[in-house]
Amino acid sequence: MIVALDKNEYLRLPTVEDVQSITKLHKAKHKVDGHLGCLDCTHTYWKNCPVAWKGSYQGRNPAPSIVLEAVCDYNFFFWHLNYGSCGSLNDINILNQSPLLDMMCT
Repeated sequence: MIVALDKNEYLRLPTVEDVQSITKLHKAKHKVDGHLGCLDCTHTYWKNCPVAWKGSYQGRNPAPSIVLEAVCDYNFFFWHLNYGSCGSLNDINILNQSPLLDMMCT
């Protein structure tokens, strides 16, 4: 139900007008041209991780985790989310596997 109601507004790629508006706002606020948003990764601990997968999902901390990668603009509108990377990966490896990088480079 929620997806059906909000799909056209929130579950979409940015349009040309969105990109122009966002980059204009970031240039005015941060004096950086061509800036679309901020990329960050955060770890979510996986309490019920299967024992066989624990080694792949265990990073610096002893608890296994899954990584959430997100890009949001100045107004906290999320333009990209990717959830499910192994907690043992660093941010560079997560970006290399991200569909965001594929989309930006093609």
